[in-house]
Amino acid sequence: MRKRKGIGVLLAVGVFAAAAVYLLVPPQRVVVGPGDDLQEAVDAVASGGTVVLEDGVYPVSQTLRITKPGITLAAANPRAARLEASKTFAKNPKTNKGQLIRVESPQVTIRGLALDGQFVTLLKGIDASDVDDEESASDGLLVDSCEVFHFAHHAIDIDGDDAVVRNCLIYENLWAENNVRHDVHGIVTTNAQRLTIENCTISNCSGDCVQGERGIWDNLTIRNCDLSNSPLPRDLGGLKKGTYPGE
Repeated sequence: MRKRKGIGVLLAVGVFAAAAVYLLVPPQRVVVGPGDDLQEAVDAVASGGTVVLEDGVYPVSQTLRITKPGITLAAANPRAARLEASKTFAKNPKTNKGQLIRVESPQVTIRGLALDGQFVTLLKGIDASDVDDEESASDGLLVDSCEVFHFAHHAIDIDGDDAVVRNCLIYENLWAENNVRHDVHGIVTTNAQRLTIENCTISNCSGDCVQGERGIWDNLTIRNCDLSNSPLPRDLGGLKKGTYPGE
């Protein structure tokens, strides 16, 4: 009997150890659905891994931060997973600014997502910009086949090198307050090198569709894109129906 008990204990310890090792190895692929914690999934996946979002609406109340290299954040079906900013989105209390997605690592891919800013004041869509003179770590960012709309700050802000934005639909990112229109750009950069924007449709931003700010950006390529400014179909973001929102 003693011998059998000893074997049982050893087996139990062995199984527990194997389970512990498994839990310590981050998965290469995580699948989430509406109601799951996106930040938890992004933090759990291994560097170079993929987080897949199933169809549905994902309410977001604070910045989703990507800090591991090579992460892919992708919809299971193109634009069928929508990240929707909460009206009570948690922003920087000093600046009142925020970002739906903040990219802080290289070689990140964001593919097939719909991002809805809900006109939350000073909220960016995808932010991969330099912060406080600290160079962005977001080199090699790829934003592919995304829909980015209704942000009251820039839809996509990129300062990392060798970034690509392609096959995206970016529209109605705008903000006006007390009859004063604020600069809200579709895609903006200050310091990016070799940024490529291709096969995108960008329209009705209350700034510019694409803006190069005063900085050291260089070798910006825009290829096969449709950039437009037309009368708003309805009241949006503090601007009246029929207004041409862009500069």
